[in-house]
Parts: sequence; C-alpha cells; structure tokens
Amino acid sequence: MVRRYQCQQCRLVMTVTTEALLPRKHYGAGTIGLALWLWSVTRWPLAKVRREMSPRTMVGAAAATGWESVKRWASEACLGGLWRSIGTTLMAGLRRQTERVMRQLEALGTLEQKPDERLWQSAHQRR
Repeated sequence: MVRRYQCQQCRLVMTVTTEALLPRKHYGAGTIGLALWLWSVTRWPLAKVRREMSPRTMVGAAAATGWESVKRWASEACLGGLWRSIGTTLMAGLRRQTERVMRQLEALGTLEQKPDERLWQSAHQRR
C-alpha cells in the first residue's frame, strides 16, 4: 500500500510507502518512538520535542507550546497499541509509564548501538 499526501501550501502530491508508518499514524514508527523517548526518558518539554522531530516549521498557537500527539501516542504505547508485545501496567503518571515502554523497546535493540539508535531500530522491527 502507498499513501498519498498533498502539501497544503504548494499542492504537490507525494507518495509514501506504509512500511515505516504505524497504522493510522502520519509519522513512522522510529519517529514516534524517538519522540516518546525524548519526552519520557530525557525529559524534554513537548515544545522542544516538536522542534527537533517535526518537519513542520509553521505551527499554530497551541502547537508552539507543545505537541499533543506525543501524549496520545504515549497513551497508546502504554496500552500496547503501538508495538507488538510491549506495554505496561505500571501505576504511575503517563510520562513514567511511557519511559517504561521505551526502555522495553530499547532493550530489544543491538547492544553495540547507542540507546536512541537501538530504540529506532526496535521501533521499526516491532511495529
């Protein structure tokens, strides 16, 4: 399957294969995993995560202060809805639960890699 996207500014249509995309998401498994890692493990504020991870340079007023999609993805990840066999039953805040899920995902990677590279690889393999 291939997804088609149209730029709302220049009207250019581009196609993207769904291999890297998670179902019903506009970002790839690695990007979502890394955004969740930055927010939960490194404790970056949502606005910084958005600046580093999102290709969009023009955002609305609400997006300038954060990235609400990260919290939605975090909830799905904690319930086991993003990556196969990974979730948590930890009774804690969303950020702490997400950190546990990200540590599980990272642990599935190759030890020779840095933690963020392990996470990226595992996120794509486990989708």
